[in-house]
Amino acid sequence: MSQATGRIVCTDGGHKITAIFMIDGVQRQFIGQLNGATREFTSMNATIQYGDLNQLLGQHTFNGLLGPVHITLHFENSTTISGSLDVPVEPVSQIVGTGNWVVTM
Repeated sequence: MSQATGRIVCTDGGHKITAIFMIDGVQRQFIGQLNGATREFTSMNATIQYGDLNQLLGQHTFNGLLGPVHITLHFENSTTISGSLDVPVEPVSQIVGTGNWVVTM
């Protein structure tokens, strides 16, 4: 498994999640919608683990666990994003959603 560091931000009243990573000099963003709202949060110290770069293309579903001090997202293609929350989030909740990977140069 390969890995990279980046950040995760949840905005729009807890409905939108964006994860950003620099991999081989290319910025890759996952922009997703949560099924249901959660509290807004940030993790400026996130890590992604993936098998190959093709896993970071297109649309994917995820599920995960948020709080109190960590977030973990598991994707259906075995990619995982995790990080320490900048501010604790309680109560601990399960999150589910769908989104797309975007590559920017």
